[in-house]
Amino acid sequence: TVSEPNCWVLSNSGESCTQACASAPGTCSVTGDCNLAAQASVATEAHFNYLAGLLGTFCVGFENAGVLDASPGVVDSGSGNTCFIGTGATCTGSFSPAFRFCCCSDSAADCPLSAQTATTTTTTATTTTTTT
Repeated sequence: TVSEPNCWVLSNSGESCTQACASAPGTCSVTGDCNLAAQASVATEAHFNYLAGLLGTFCVGFENAGVLDASPGVVDSGSGNTCFIGTGATCTGSFSPAFRFCCCSDSAADCPLSAQTATTTTTTATTTTTTT
């Protein structure tokens, strides 16, 4: 299971992260359009595989897309889904038929890149009884 909050959102095809974050879960809050710093940290195949599984998609290939304002994301390349990363990402970047991985929180901790970095907040109640 994924801990809460998890503020990664998979955009619709051709949708920007600005658009995707506008409809993010209520537990997520981002001051700007998205958290580009968290998105820029998506850099390895392990990160992509974790995010793809978390967001209900998959990667069969990986590509460095160079300068691409709509990264990171996934696109159906005809022979399966190719996950891509590039430099120069923006919150407003998009292209069809790409689905973007968007971090919709001001805190990168709300957008884990692996099960090991996901954290769960637990509240423990303590009862103290005083006898006089």
